[in-house]
Amino acid sequence: MLRDISLVAATPPDSGGDSRANTLRSPVPPSPPFTVHPIIRPFVGKPLQTLPKLRNTPLMVNLFFLALLAVNPSLEVRDVHGRPFKPFRVEDKARILFFLSAECPISRFYAQEIQHLCKEYGARGAGCGLIYEDLPVNAGAIRAHLDEFGYRGIPATTDGAGKIATQVNATVTPEAVVIDRAGRIRYRGRIDNFYADLGKPRLAATVHDLRDALDAVVTGRIVAQPETTPVGCFIVSPDLFKEKK
Repeated sequence: MLRDISLVAATPPDSGGDSRANTLRSPVPPSPPFTVHPIIRPFVGKPLQTLPKLRNTPLMVNLFFLALLAVNPSLEVRDVHGRPFKPFRVEDKARILFFLSAECPISRFYAQEIQHLCKEYGARGAGCGLIYEDLPVNAGAIRAHLDEFGYRGIPATTDGAGKIATQVNATVTPEAVVIDRAGRIRYRGRIDNFYADLGKPRLAATVHDLRDALDAVVTGRIVAQPETTPVGCFIVSPDLFKEKK
């Protein structure tokens, strides 16, 4: 919260009045220190004309609301091999969480790209985690899926209760979420624009949203497009799944 911020107007030049008015006035004491929210810290002390992106109202609104979605780094689950895994723990610069489904065709399509991203950005300080939203939960089937698609060295877990997806508001597989060291969501959405819509793939991706976001986060810059709309299979609520059984 910002507090104790005072604005001091500049004293106009003397226009013939008492010339001692300015010299006798007591100096204005400095404002006490105040807390700056991390999302606006990069802008403090910089003139607005050097920050054209501040004029982008939708960008600032997205940044603000994503910043409010701070995650719980202490949340611990078990991965598909039974080992402890903290999906929101960031050990270096960032954590990339991929929300996936072993059955969703678009999710399966991105397997190689996900592995390339994890290898490339792992070397730059961004660790990966795979969150499988398949219901009913079947860790054995997920292990077989990981072997089939060549996933190696990336922690993977099932999210049968929907706890992980709910914390970051992930709704589709595949969907990527980038979390920084402060536990803030810096990006959420599609990996790239290869799919214009369901059943409408392009010849090649022309916009690489996740790469752009990661480049910004690992170099300490603001993410220009912090949220995009993913294309894929909707994540089924565990409660709705129970009702259908």
